[in-house]
Amino acid sequence: MSSALSSLGSPSRSRTPASPSSQPRSANASPRPKFDVDRLKPTIKRTLTAELTNATWETLDRQATQRVAGKVKAAMLELEPRGFKYIVQAHVSKNVDQGGRADLSLHWEPDSDAVMQEIFQNESIVFVLVAFAVRI
Repeated sequence: MSSALSSLGSPSRSRTPASPSSQPRSANASPRPKFDVDRLKPTIKRTLTAELTNATWETLDRQATQRVAGKVKAAMLELEPRGFKYIVQAHVSKNVDQGGRADLSLHWEPDSDAVMQEIFQNESIVFVLVAFAVRI
């Protein structure tokens, strides 16, 4: 996959030279506040529990993932109505005792941007919710 990603750039374009600063941007103190992950996590847990406790793979409809993602996004907007862009990803799969792995690679401002992940599991489903708050 990395070869496909590296071929996306145009070879004829010149690249912008690196910043002359000896410190990366993330090393500098950010005057912008960071999204408060600790205030959102209990809301995410309550939402997943309320919406999914009795859910089964057979009864879970497509709107369920959209509904959960929408409720989490609304909670994020309630906590910080301005200054962030929000991305909420909801993924559900049938629980058949399979293993799983997910990784995340980011290029952003660690002093102001945030990511939260919560997993809900019962005997029928595995539901993964990932929420991003990106400072604008």
